[in-house]
Amino acid sequence: MYSSGIIGRMRKILHENGPGFLARKTAVFAWRFIYGNLFLRFRARRNFTFGKQSYPFFYHTYNFTWDNERAVEIPIVKRYLDNNIGKRALEMGNVLSYYFTPGWDVLDKFDTGPGMIREDIVDFVPPEKYDLIVSISTLEHVGFDDDIKDPGKIIETMNNLKQNCLKPGGSMIFTMPMGYNPFMDKMLFDDELGFDEVLFMKRISKNEWRELSKDELGDYSYASEYIEAGAIVVAKYGGGE
Repeated sequence: MYSSGIIGRMRKILHENGPGFLARKTAVFAWRFIYGNLFLRFRARRNFTFGKQSYPFFYHTYNFTWDNERAVEIPIVKRYLDNNIGKRALEMGNVLSYYFTPGWDVLDKFDTGPGMIREDIVDFVPPEKYDLIVSISTLEHVGFDDDIKDPGKIIETMNNLKQNCLKPGGSMIFTMPMGYNPFMDKMLFDDELGFDEVLFMKRISKNEWRELSKDELGDYSYASEYIEAGAIVVAKYGGGE
């Protein structure tokens, strides 16, 4: 297992992707840092369409959201939460609290921030079940980024969420990058994860994302044309809007 922090991430990238990709990622990081701190405030605000609704792209200096999949993931999931204010909600994987003050529980095995529920999702049994469970770019890491890969842990996670964490009639919405975890991609396309609705967003250009069907998705390889995801899935289970 690689150590946490910048050095640990660099060692992981070097080992898994090689020196060329590390150099490319370092150059992109430097440009994003400069742009985010000097020019992002002047960037024109634009919208994208998903599910026949208009959403604003999410621009923030943390994690350079304007230039990766967070630009569309965060608005979609945050609106889902906003439409269900007052309901008991859980976020699996700590993402949104870096941008908003959470009015929901956050479960993250590795995050040491205040208020985190630090448990493995496959073992988590809350004292009271949730009306709503959301997750941004987390499920693809489950069982995949460990020293010993366990592809089946994703299915265990989904089963535990449905059986022990979600109230009857509750709903879940997850986003995941396509192409990052091939085991997850296959389980998704083989309908082994049990989602009721699966939708896709693909990066058409540097500044444009478009909703596509599975048949229109085409190449969804990760970190090829773009430094992170070129496509994401938005997967839903249960009711809710």
